[in-house]
Amino acid sequence: MSVNKLVERMAYEAIASFDTETRFRAHAATADVPATLAILDRLDREDTEPDKG
Repeated sequence: MSVNKLVERMAYEAIASFDTETRFRAHAATADVPATLAILDRLDREDTEPDKG
């Protein structure tokens, strides 16, 4: 894997993580409990899946 591809992948992961955390915090702040729990469930599922990279 080239350094450019590695940096591109790291940037993608950082942006995706930031976006997910921002959405989670917005849902939590508005007391949208079902949406907040849905986000946590999705993240738990993704953590248990094998890496697709």
